[in-house]
This record gives sequence, structure tokens and C-alpha cells, in this order.
Amino acid sequence: MWLYDRERTAIPAAPELRLLPWSTESGNPCYLSGAGDSTLALYADELEDAQLADGDRALRRIVEVLDAGGGATVEVVKEAVTALSNVLRVADSRGARLPGARCSGCGVVMISGAE
Repeated sequence: MWLYDRERTAIPAAPELRLLPWSTESGNPCYLSGAGDSTLALYADELEDAQLADGDRALRRIVEVLDAGGGATVEVVKEAVTALSNVLRVADSRGARLPGARCSGCGVVMISGAE
């Protein structure tokens, strides 16, 4: 299971660089530079929306399992962990693009450009 690592992912200090909601096959972050209305940016928006919906679904499912009195299965917990990881990535990406965004104390490394 791949998880987003906030402490190892450099969030660009420049708001025109966007952390994308996927990574390379080797686990490195992907960034997009340019207009927010490009085909790739719109695809990233759709994928982020899907990841947020997955997070909502995973949260509801784990609450149902816990409310039913049964222990959470490994599958349900893995879904919730993956969803939380994706939601953190979306939040960091969107937050870094806000005007005047700062990231002091969040554990994320700010960089001035993508590698």
C-alpha cells in the first residue's frame, strides 16, 4: 500500500506549481506548472474530487463497522488509511496554492521550484 508522506514531499513555495494527486512509479511527487485550466489540471481536479469522495466513503464505512459492534476489518482500516493519505495530499496541494500560504510547523518541506 502506497501512502503520501507529508514529511518527505516537497511542497512548492511558488503557488504556480501544483502538487498533483499522483506520484511516479518510484513514489516521487509530480508537479504541474502552468494554467489551472489545462487538460491536465482539470483531470487532476477530477481525481482530487474522487479522492475526497473516497475519503468520505471510507470514513462512513469504518463508522458503520464500529457502530455495528464488530471490530474493524483489516480491509476497512486499509481503505480508511489510504483515503486519509489522499485527503492530506489534496489539502497540502490546495493549501500551497492559496495566496500567502505558509506551512510553518506542518512537517512539509517548502521548495522554490520543482526538480
